[in-house]
Amino acid sequence: MSDQPVVLHVRPDRASDDETGGFPGIVRTAQSDDAALEALAAVSPDYVVCDHAPAAGIDGLALLESVRGAHPDIPVLLCTDDPDGTVAARATRLGVTEYVPRSETDPADRIRALEERAAREPISQTAALEALSELTAAHDRSDEETIARVLELGADRLGLSLGYMSRIEDETYQILQVVGDHPDVEAGLETALSNTYCSRTIETDGVLDINDAPNEGWADHPSYQLTGLACYLGDEIRVNGELYGTLCFADESPRAASFTESQRTFIHLLTQWVSRELERRVRERDLEYLEDIIEAVDDGVYALDDDGNFQFVNEAMTALTGYSEAELLGSHTSLVKPPEVVDEAETIVREMLFGDRPEEETFDLALQRADGEQFPAEDHMTLLWDDDGERITGTAGVVRDITAQKERDQRLSGLLETTRSLMQAETPADVAETVVRRATVPVTVVR
Repeated sequence: MSDQPVVLHVRPDRASDDETGGFPGIVRTAQSDDAALEALAAVSPDYVVCDHAPAAGIDGLALLESVRGAHPDIPVLLCTDDPDGTVAARATRLGVTEYVPRSETDPADRIRALEERAAREPISQTAALEALSELTAAHDRSDEETIARVLELGADRLGLSLGYMSRIEDETYQILQVVGDHPDVEAGLETALSNTYCSRTIETDGVLDINDAPNEGWADHPSYQLTGLACYLGDEIRVNGELYGTLCFADESPRAASFTESQRTFIHLLTQWVSRELERRVRERDLEYLEDIIEAVDDGVYALDDDGNFQFVNEAMTALTGYSEAELLGSHTSLVKPPEVVDEAETIVREMLFGDRPEEETFDLALQRADGEQFPAEDHMTLLWDDDGERITGTAGVVRDITAQKERDQRLSGLLETTRSLMQAETPADVAETVVRRATVPVTVVR
């Protein structure tokens, strides 16, 4: 729109273009339907204000239909002297921007309101998508700042004063975050879900949009009664397939024109982005919780990629091997395993892949510390799959130093052998020989 809006005023009485009728900007007038269509082509108005006066030769409804057919995006106000429900209903079906009974409202005031609304829609679909792309790439924002920016983007794209995100649990509705000011829409507010437009949003397949609540059957709805929000657009947020809440945009003023399909699509895209962002946060919290547990255990825990390179190790794994986390991550498992052990582990993985072994297996192996010393260990290993369960992405395992266990087993084995020999001894000399032999055998651990 230009700095000076152009208003085409179709009225039954003749007037000069200098008589503005209180409308802002430049006013052009026409006194018949045909003259209005000619003026529409000649001056390209920003607004059309048309009186419905059939007796005076102006059929406002017919003109509305013609304007909508040729210029669907131009805001059209249809006026009558007094309220007329039949005219209002037909005008709504034909796509009128606003129906204005002059006895109740000055159409010039409505034009000024539309101008204010237009000024609040500063960004195009392309600009909004570019801003969303920048937000996706940004990693320096807090979670709260990220959601605030999302709400700002949506509100700016729609030209509305409010954007808010809700949490829905059973029949309880809580507003989590808000941009814009409204006394009844504030972060932390809780109410019954039935008191909100969002109760209908979650029942809708796609976004729910309300352009003019009192004139679209929402006048008695609790949300309109409690907040006075006359226009609304919202979509449901789902996290891992479960209902989380809603992303909503609203204003106390009725919508000047119906939400466009591109605007609806953008808000749906924005809501899907928020859903994925919340899913990411859930995964990060789960991973942090899992890492806390892993770091708390005494056994070494590791994860390898499908090439056998370390992708994760806990502190216990670094203590077992003598290598730092930085030294292990990205290094091949051969750093801590002798060549024959690497071959054995790879054979086990192949057998798991071909179904010759279960996908989890426990086996003994020798590990090699950073100082070159080897020690016996037990590895409980499992395969790692991608999210679709179709491709192996690596292996993970829990490693335990079993040096003490091996020594204990060897002692028990020696004791059992000595006992057997003593029981088989036939003379005191045999007994003495067995005792001496046992006492001179060192306890060693096969590494």
